Amino acid sequence: MTPVEDFIPPISRTIASPLRSGSIVAGDALRFCSTAGSDEGPSLSDFSWNFDDGRASGLKNPGLVLFEVPGTKTVQLVVSNSQRPFSPTPDSRTITVIPDTNAVPDFAVTQLTIPSTLAINQPAQITYTVRNIGDAAVSGQSWKDALYLSRDQYLDLNDSLLVSAPVSNNVATNGSYTNTLTVTIPTVEEGAWYLILSVNDEWQILERHRLNNEFAVATDLVIPRLTNAASFASSLSGDGDEKYFRIDVPAGQNLLIRLDDADNQGANEIYVRFGALPTRGTFDFRAATPGSADQQLLIPAAAPGTYYIMVHGESVPGSGQFTLQATTASLDVTGVTPARYGQNASAVLTVTGAGFDAGAVAELVASGGAAYRAASVSADSFT
Repeated sequence: MTPVEDFIPPISRTIASPLRSGSIVAGDALRFCSTAGSDEGPSLSDFSWNFDDGRASGLKNPGLVLFEVPGTKTVQLVVSNSQRPFSPTPDSRTITVIPDTNAVPDFAVTQLTIPSTLAINQPAQITYTVRNIGDAAVSGQSWKDALYLSRDQYLDLNDSLLVSAPVSNNVATNGSYTNTLTVTIPTVEEGAWYLILSVNDEWQILERHRLNNEFAVATDLVIPRLTNAASFASSLSGDGDEKYFRIDVPAGQNLLIRLDDADNQGANEIYVRFGALPTRGTFDFRAATPGSADQQLLIPAAAPGTYYIMVHGESVPGSGQFTLQATTASLDVTGVTPARYGQNASAVLTVTGAGFDAGAVAELVASGGAAYRAASVSADSFT
């Protein structure tokens, strides 16, 4: 028996593309690639593709493969090397090649319109247009169109499905249809990504070509950037929903964050992390007063740099609408107690906030503008 500490797991040998088995028309081509090797180290040496028609490939990614002969083809992939075993059951796709003897439709994406700014964890509307360039109409049938998030322009198993929507339009030859998908970008790194539209995503309708159903658009995903002291309106869609924001803090400033729940019905939380996205388990600061709709968080003497803020809706029974305000300043006042005091009597007021020092001066200012300076002031440092 092999000792547990010496066990080496088999190599993953997943076919990444095409995503599924299905039927195509003779003369069509599919793109083949593998997920194997991304985390296997540099020692991978053997990729063995069998296309079940006398053709084979030793490449990790054979690319476009043309199918001209009708029949059922079981495409298999085995990956191995001299140090690691491989599964005795290879990954496979079953491709049924239909003779090109009848008129068939052929969907092609002609337009994919995305917002100029796509924000992480924020809803967005994506509009697209599809034309039937085939020689047969689509009538009385339904299919699904889907949108994926990808690091490259090619659809494969590494991509994340964002939304899938049923479609049941009648589309004449040379006719077209337009649709709109509402998506929320998941929590991913900011930067360069691709949105890939896949029409007839599950191959429910036989078409002359499959690959022109896919259409990729490059985009930069961002986290909404808060402007100092300006309120940003957003909303939570339900219990457990989360929204991310960021703010850049200059040197020598405090950071004060206020969340105002529009209808005061929710139970919300704020999590903040310096330089990286926070979670409920990983954060540097938080404001999570149990059951509170509004939250406030003060970070005194904040280190200069970028702070990421997560608003978590623990309970969202109402509209979920809220405003978030982040303020950077050298002096912040967050509260004064007591809130009321009798006339003609000495008062001891406690002022909370950040940026106070031994030279701080406190004054009460009447509605008419008269100022009454405190007889003495003492400041406690943050510990």
